[in-house]
Amino acid sequence: MSPRANRSRCRELPGPRVPLRGRGPRRLPRLVARQVEGAGTQAVVVGAGPAGDAAAAGLRDAGFDGSITLVGAEPELPYERPHLSKGFLAGTVARDELPLRPAQQYRDLDIEIILGDPVVDLGVEGRRVRLGSGKTIGWDRLCIATGSDARRLDGFPGAMYLRELSDATELKSRIDRGQALEIVGAGFIGCEVAAVARSRGCDVRVHEALAQPLARVLGEQLGAYIARVHREHGVDLRLGAGPPPSADVVAVGSVPRTDLAARSGLEVHGGIVVDGLGRTSAEGVFAAGDVTRFTHPLFATRIRVEHFQTAQRQGFA
Repeated sequence: MSPRANRSRCRELPGPRVPLRGRGPRRLPRLVARQVEGAGTQAVVVGAGPAGDAAAAGLRDAGFDGSITLVGAEPELPYERPHLSKGFLAGTVARDELPLRPAQQYRDLDIEIILGDPVVDLGVEGRRVRLGSGKTIGWDRLCIATGSDARRLDGFPGAMYLRELSDATELKSRIDRGQALEIVGAGFIGCEVAAVARSRGCDVRVHEALAQPLARVLGEQLGAYIARVHREHGVDLRLGAGPPPSADVVAVGSVPRTDLAARSGLEVHGGIVVDGLGRTSAEGVFAAGDVTRFTHPLFATRIRVEHFQTAQRQGFA
């Protein structure tokens, strides 16, 4: 019997459970679980990051017995992106430890996964996504989980932007060879890359326009502490400085990948606008993860959150 045919209907579940890697099982909201029975027969998830992975697995766990297709632009299984600037660069996390789940689990869940073939058109009107290869896939439920991309700076044509595994692999090769690094940006990524590179014996210079690293996120006092620790470990930290003539790594934040949604006529304001259930302005189209902008229940204002666990939990919901 196929995994799909053997699954209980949602109404028979006492409360659907989905495994969160490293965190144990978590329950989906009952409201979302109840909606699954009327969710159609074809679900497509665009984006194979933590939100996309969670959306696909969460649908199946909640009792959805239609087809599920997960489409990713990278040729990699969904993986833990935070490791790219930490354990993977440092050599303490191996490449084969990065995936969120093994390929066999997608087969066990009867989830078709297409990698290395990005979606180029959501097909909101005709309800068929189109991939870069020309392949089309029909859907009656669509989840956009395209995440975010590194913010680009003009004037650094040869610089690296640490966003994907291929970027991290190239940067790790440079660090392994002990090459000096010129980094623009002292945010989380810039500071983490600097710390790893120095721990591996590389000469590192970091250029930051603000008076302290991470000042906008953590405040001046904590930023000053981070600056002191980096300098104590040999990082040449240049604060309040203009950009250098050249750079090896640029880490100046990120921007949500909203192009597909905007071209499809969805409401986009600094992210794909969604309600409390992840619904976009188009019928049958949902969004989750870094790409979304939603109303925070405490602050009553729209926010966008870039965080691995937030992306996972939005995907499950």
